[in-house]
Amino acid sequence: MTRKSTLPKRRRLATPLPTEGRQVKSALRVLELLEFFDDMQRELTVMDVVRNLNYPQSSTTELLQTLVAAGFLSFNPNGRTYRPTVRVALLGRSRNSEILLAGPTLRLMERLSELTGETIMLATRNGQFAQYIDIIQATIPKRVHTALGNVRPLARSGTGYALLSTLSDDEVIRIIMRHNAYAPDDAQKVKQRDVLDTVATVRERGYAITRDLVSSGAAVIAAPLPTQNPGPAMVIGIGCPSD
Repeated sequence: MTRKSTLPKRRRLATPLPTEGRQVKSALRVLELLEFFDDMQRELTVMDVVRNLNYPQSSTTELLQTLVAAGFLSFNPNGRTYRPTVRVALLGRSRNSEILLAGPTLRLMERLSELTGETIMLATRNGQFAQYIDIIQATIPKRVHTALGNVRPLARSGTGYALLSTLSDDEVIRIIMRHNAYAPDDAQKVKQRDVLDTVATVRERGYAITRDLVSSGAAVIAAPLPTQNPGPAMVIGIGCPSD
């Protein structure tokens, strides 16, 4: 028996203004999808989107997976649901915007950049990874460069350890097992006891430090930010040369 959606039928985007060129349907669908998440204020499945926005199932799955890979959505494998990440909230932000710079997290990033000159990263969890959703690049000559949207494994990175410190040991163990199951080779696998000990140390002192773990010659200091449930956990990291 097919389960019927209990979600209210979603209104479609208003008819776009006439344009001289051909409209790109996929671009409109991304905007409509984000509006749908904003309306519903909850995690959604592929079928929730298909039934309420009348999209083909195959292209809906591809669209959601593309937005996950880009860091705009996160995927929960347990319920096979999707939700927007903090990166969506940062869209359109200008560093010259007095309103948005009033946010404490963005002010903190700016201040750390001024004090250290190093690369400042804001990361959140995306599945098995920590993903950079905002970055202030280093201003000093010898620097560590990373790109917006880059991901690092939760079980094998500084920002990942900081995020794991906000979770229970049971959930950390599940993440470790999944990490090892999908590791491309033995060198990328981790020992459960080592990771649990590292996470315990991060909880005790409040921050993580790694050197030459993901990239040779690079170090990261990362600390979790206070969050209010059900908000996503976020960490701030400082990337710098290992020496």
